[in-house]
Amino acid sequence: MTRSLALRNFEQKIILVFGAVLLLEAFVYIYLVNNSIYNVVVRKEAEEMISLTETEITGLVSQYMDLSQKVTMELARERGFVDAPAGLTVAVVAKPTVAFTSNNEI
Repeated sequence: MTRSLALRNFEQKIILVFGAVLLLEAFVYIYLVNNSIYNVVVRKEAEEMISLTETEITGLVSQYMDLSQKVTMELARERGFVDAPAGLTVAVVAKPTVAFTSNNEI
């Protein structure tokens, strides 16, 4: 009698543990699905924002190209710019650099 009660109690504990594990797995599954859906929505919003930004940049580049075609020497002189001297040179001092390479590959 005692042995059958102990066996019954052990079976109930196993069922309880399996039920708890199943419940935990269900919560983890729901969390992961919810997280995946959230990430898809955030990615979609980011793609839309990137698309809008690219459209705005394209418009600004087009506007820049149109305006750059209108710049002439006369307009520059009107705005106070002067011609550069003919013998103008620019000297640039090379800065030392450090590079880590393997087999002369970058």
